[in-house]
Amino acid sequence: MDKTTRIRRIEMVGIVLLLSFGWLICYAVGEKFHDPALIGNLRRVLADSKSDGDSKSSDGDSKSSDGKSPSSSGDNKASDAESPSSSGDGKAADAESPSSSGDGKASDAEAPSGDDKAPAAGGASGGDVFDVTKYGAVSGEKNNVQAFMKTWVAACKQGTGKARIVIPAGTFLVGPVVFQGPCKASPIVVEVQGTVKATTDVSEYSSPEWFSFEQITGLLITGKGTFDGQGPKVWKFNDCDTNPDCQHLAASFKFTDVKNAVVDGITSLDSKWFHFFVYRSSNFTFQNVLVTAPGDSPNTDGIHLSSATGVKILKTTIKTGDDCIAIVQDTHDVLVDGVTCGPGHGISLGKWPADKGSTGIVVQNSIINGATNGARIKTWAGPTSGEASNIVFENIQMTNVKNPIIIDQNYGKYKDTPSKWKLSDIHFRKIKGTSASKVAVSLGCSSANPCDTVEMADIDLTFKGGEAQSVCANAKVKQGGTVKPVPCSTTGKPESGE
Repeated sequence: MDKTTRIRRIEMVGIVLLLSFGWLICYAVGEKFHDPALIGNLRRVLADSKSDGDSKSSDGDSKSSDGKSPSSSGDNKASDAESPSSSGDGKAADAESPSSSGDGKASDAEAPSGDDKAPAAGGASGGDVFDVTKYGAVSGEKNNVQAFMKTWVAACKQGTGKARIVIPAGTFLVGPVVFQGPCKASPIVVEVQGTVKATTDVSEYSSPEWFSFEQITGLLITGKGTFDGQGPKVWKFNDCDTNPDCQHLAASFKFTDVKNAVVDGITSLDSKWFHFFVYRSSNFTFQNVLVTAPGDSPNTDGIHLSSATGVKILKTTIKTGDDCIAIVQDTHDVLVDGVTCGPGHGISLGKWPADKGSTGIVVQNSIINGATNGARIKTWAGPTSGEASNIVFENIQMTNVKNPIIIDQNYGKYKDTPSKWKLSDIHFRKIKGTSASKVAVSLGCSSANPCDTVEMADIDLTFKGGEAQSVCANAKVKQGGTVKPVPCSTTGKPESGE
């Protein structure tokens, strides 16, 4: 018997003795404490030891091959960790990939996947540039609404400060879209280099907006690009002149609950309804903007302000079919400076039957050319009431304007009922030019609430067909400097404009 055989026999004897001793311990403990669970555990420990001892040689022979083949519980854990299971938490991935609920809101848009995978926030130019073409937008006839929403979601959610969305050169067709905040990024810059065209199927517009910006603090829309509302293809559906319950077409832009915003340099062409609608927003500036639509385009207000505070409209040209600028209910602290208006219905305060008061309105250093009205204040006659005060029109050049200066408190359908609105602290200063009608100044105030303190100072308006006239009703006028025509010098009924 060789040495190796003797060693193996000794090992086997030792194992037999160990097992026998173990069984005696199990029996003794079980009998002592009457604990079957303890006995079972001891049996399993001993059985495992026996199995290890019996298989040592064969395991040793196969160690190298087993070491090369990962077990099912080994390296697969890393891949499992990288690829979340369907029953795992998956929350991080879900949080980064917004769901698609189909309501057209950018906050609910699907994140790109596969070949259209969205680039990380750390893209070009310092990690803050989001180009719509990187999210699937293409120039041409494809509706790019999903690509635009994906771009907004990515920019809105990146939390490194400023984010810049780029719409490059090209022509991009886009349906109605909501860009919704609040956003982690601030400010968000939308740089428009190309042309964005609206879809023309009016059934797509369940709400009367094309681009809607909501609940955003810090927004800049800039560039030399154009937003084309394609109004001529749908204006025929506008029946608001004859139908008081008409369905409005889509405003090209609506801003709701937006703070600290600037719109700079862009062009708004042929809006379906209003070009820009600013609602319940504050600290808002328009500058170097071009607004253009035909003079007979229906209800195409250039810039429409409602429940807005702290608005500046600077160095902007507006040619449209309705009010160049409409300042309506509960709007305060507005500066209009360096604006060119016309064709259109002029720069107007007041519009709706249920308007609320406005204060602190200054319109200065501007040109109104070929419009139906120039400097206009209008209130509805009838049951509604309110106050408007501290309103200044100053240093304005009029050219061939039908009603250069007009207060119309007989506006709307209740013309037989005196207006309950109170106008006070109204100023018309340094207004010069030509009137397209004989009545260049028409101050038609309410018999129920006559106008207090209407200042007319340094006015020089002429009429090519003869001497210009000034007609008043229920207006207390304070004259300063040279005023032509002489205030309230002509008897007659004040004008009621469009």
